[in-house]
Amino acid sequence: EDATGYQVSVTHEGPARPGDRLRVTARVTGVDERECRTEQEVVGPEGRVGHGTMVQRYIPTGALDARSD
Repeated sequence: EDATGYQVSVTHEGPARPGDRLRVTARVTGVDERECRTEQEVVGPEGRVGHGTMVQRYIPTGALDARSD
């Protein structure tokens, strides 16, 4: 099976400048027969840059290819 993005939520909280080192952390918060849910956080030298969540839904292999015809 494949997966496709279903829901994305991002909150921007602070600056990140060119050349800043950023730490990106992603954590799986739930998995079931339909989807995978995750949380993400980005932290820079001045603190948290942003955070968000994402849900990916599972789809049959090739389902997206069939739609592009």
